[in-house]
Amino acid sequence: MGAVVIVLLRSILQFIAIILSIASGIILVRRLDPYSYALYQTIIKRVSSYIGGLIESFGIWIYRYSVQNIKGTFKALNILSIITAIAGFLISFSSALLLGTSFSIATMAGLAIATLLLRIPLRTSLDAIRPVKSALETVIERLIFSILIVALIYLLGLKVFGAFISATISFSIGYSLVFYWLYGRIKNDIDRKLAVLKEWLRGSHVPILGWISSLIYNLDVIVAYMFASSDVVAAFFATRLPPSIIQEIVGTGLGYLHGYVLSKKDPLTAINALRMLVFLSSPILAYIIVYPEHLIYLLNPAYEWASEAVRVIALASLLTIISGGVSQIVIGLISEEGTLASSKLLRLKLISLSISIAYFVAVSLGLYIATLKEYEIFYWSIAMLISTLITFIVFLTLLSKKIGVNVLLKGLMLPFIAYFIIGLVSALIFPPQTMPSRVFWNEVLIVAKSGLLALAFYTIVFITVDSFIRAEVKQGIKKLKHPEKLFSLTD
Repeated sequence: MGAVVIVLLRSILQFIAIILSIASGIILVRRLDPYSYALYQTIIKRVSSYIGGLIESFGIWIYRYSVQNIKGTFKALNILSIITAIAGFLISFSSALLLGTSFSIATMAGLAIATLLLRIPLRTSLDAIRPVKSALETVIERLIFSILIVALIYLLGLKVFGAFISATISFSIGYSLVFYWLYGRIKNDIDRKLAVLKEWLRGSHVPILGWISSLIYNLDVIVAYMFASSDVVAAFFATRLPPSIIQEIVGTGLGYLHGYVLSKKDPLTAINALRMLVFLSSPILAYIIVYPEHLIYLLNPAYEWASEAVRVIALASLLTIISGGVSQIVIGLISEEGTLASSKLLRLKLISLSISIAYFVAVSLGLYIATLKEYEIFYWSIAMLISTLITFIVFLTLLSKKIGVNVLLKGLMLPFIAYFIIGLVSALIFPPQTMPSRVFWNEVLIVAKSGLLALAFYTIVFITVDSFIRAEVKQGIKKLKHPEKLFSLTD
């Protein structure tokens, strides 16, 4: 099955997962006080990355070794998973206590991160060799998490303790699924796990540099606690929720491009897949840019003061989608086997490190000079946009050197500009008919009526004028007539 189909199928599964978790996300934003919401998001999104980022950086070897079917990989993953889980528990438990929470909540936070990190090495391998199954695991995990959030927080009122319980149970079930799907490979793998781990350690300068880059980037929350407040941290995560959901949906699809280009040596098809996802995400992010106040009222009107930052965050998310896809293609074009690719990957990690340092400096400066919380979150979002824009330019330049400027312009950049502009125009033509409503379901109806009309107009325009989109829609309809071929991808 082609790259475009697999990328879209993964994105569709991720979309289902996100739909399942939107309710839980809104419950968390609305039912947790700013301190508790900031605590939960800081532990899950940032503290987890301080250890998880290192393992995810080693994921460059896990992913490539899995795609290239290097023996000993799967047994090595088990050792890495256990070490990661133990370290994750200790760091997240300690961090939760430092943030002022109780021993019981800190313990549950530690268990949540331990189970989250336990599955990362195996999940990375599954992502490489069974990309659709990997996305399916996310759907199941999010379904369980959403049900638990509704039960424990919405119905039983367990607050942040219930949030960490929900995360622990859902991550544990997710790990069990991944282990089950990989069990055959783990069982039949040659027992050279120590040799593989030594190879990864010899090439560890690459992932460690990536981890340092990730660590510096994710210290933004620590700076925000120092120079701002938990209110600003909570608002930052709340305003990022919808754009980050779109990023996550698209990112799941784009994650396949690395393995596809590495194995097939076909960057042009990968660019087509990226173009399709940019087409799908542009109108939604454009709508958020035009009407940020309606997005805030959907989440929690208490964060209305942060609405201007939403525009910047949405634009940064759109650029991140493109640069993320382009970076996957660039990495996939590095064809050397195993750790022989170290020198080329190292250059990319050095670029990422430089950008992370620039982001950290910009966030620190912005939060230090800001006098009001409205300015604090706005400067924070501007720092994010600047770092994203630099990444965007750098990786586009790298890819243009590989495939040519004209190919990149015609295949991706000119279509992206058209998609974004028409997305903005569509939103402006079909504005919400009333002011934002504090009643959640009223606001849902207001946004749905306007947003669906804008989306329909946008889609009709490009099906009419864009031959690429028209061809992909026709091909998609043909594939839907034979769904058994799609489901065979999960075997």
